[in-house]
Amino acid sequence: MSLVKPTVKDSREVAGYLRPQTGRLQLRGFRILYLNQAGRINHFEVMSQGGITGTVVGPTLIFKRALEIEARQHHRLPQPPFR
Repeated sequence: MSLVKPTVKDSREVAGYLRPQTGRLQLRGFRILYLNQAGRINHFEVMSQGGITGTVVGPTLIFKRALEIEARQHHRLPQPPFR
């Protein structure tokens, strides 16, 4: 088992990393991928899930969590439902 964290360089690589983890979800969700300064993935978290009309996440929660896990970058990943 490897403890090396994957590195992502652009949005295409982020999508490739998340596709197997999100699959065909039935709920709209707001996901955050936290990265270190080198672009290595620190943490992936589902911040909120909602229905077809949307989901809400406050920026304070996102930045508070980033400080807790010492992330240097983040990608916000709202996902449309029923893809």
